[in-house]
Amino acid sequence: MYMNNQKRDTKLLRSRLGVSKQKLLLISCGGVCLLAVGALLLFLLPPLLPSSSAVSLSSEASDSVKAEDATESSADGTLDSQTEVSVTTTAADSTSKNTPTPATEPAVSNPDNMYSSYANLISFDPQTGYAEFDYFDMLRGEDAVKWLVENEGYTESDAQYEVDHFADGEFVYKNSNPQLRTADMKTVKIRMIYDLSGNMTGPDPSEMSYADFCSLYQNHPDVVLHSFFYYVKVEGDTITGVDQTYWS
Repeated sequence: MYMNNQKRDTKLLRSRLGVSKQKLLLISCGGVCLLAVGALLLFLLPPLLPSSSAVSLSSEASDSVKAEDATESSADGTLDSQTEVSVTTTAADSTSKNTPTPATEPAVSNPDNMYSSYANLISFDPQTGYAEFDYFDMLRGEDAVKWLVENEGYTESDAQYEVDHFADGEFVYKNSNPQLRTADMKTVKIRMIYDLSGNMTGPDPSEMSYADFCSLYQNHPDVVLHSFFYYVKVEGDTITGVDQTYWS
C-alpha cells in the first residue's frame, strides 16, 4: 500500500511539474514577444515623430526670417522717410533760392510845404540811399528872446541880456516838430567837409559822389552822423542838396 501511494504521488508531482513548465514556457514566450514588440516600436517611432531640436531649429529659423523681414521693412521705411524729407527740403531750398526777396522801401512822408533848413542826420540806409533828417530852427535876436521867455522861464530882460551876449556861432536850438524829412541821397547834390579817409578838409564843404558818401559812411560813420549838422536845400518841395556845415 505504501509503495503504490508513493508511485502515485511521484506521478502527480511529475504531472504538476510538467504543467508548471508549460506555464513558464508560455510566460517566457509572452515576455519575449513583448520585448520584441517594444524594441520594434523603439526602432520605428523616432523617425516618424519630429524631434524637439528640429522643431526648435525650425522655430528659430522662422523667427530669424521674420526678424530679417522686419529689419528690412524698417530700413526701407526709414530710407523712404529720409528720401522724402530730403526731397522736400531740397524742393523748399530750391523754392527759397529761386524766389526773389522783395526790396522794402521806407515810407517817405515829407510834407508838401517843406522848406530849406538846418537838420541833424538821424539815419542812412546805403541799400536804398535814403537818409532821414531831423529839422531844427536856429534862433537869434528877437526870435531867440521870445523863445527863452515863453519856453525857458526867462524874464524879458534876462532873455535879452542872454541873447545880446551870444558868442559867434551861439544860438537857441528849437526843435519842436518830431517829423523827419527823407532825402534820396542818390539824386541830391552832396557836399561834405570830410574826405574819404575821415579827415576834415576845412570849413567849406566839397562836393562828393554818392559812391564816396557810402564809402565814407561805411568806414567812418561817426563823421557822417555825429560830427556836424547839415543844411538841407529844398526846391519846389523837393530836397535837392545836402551840405554838411562846419559850426564852432
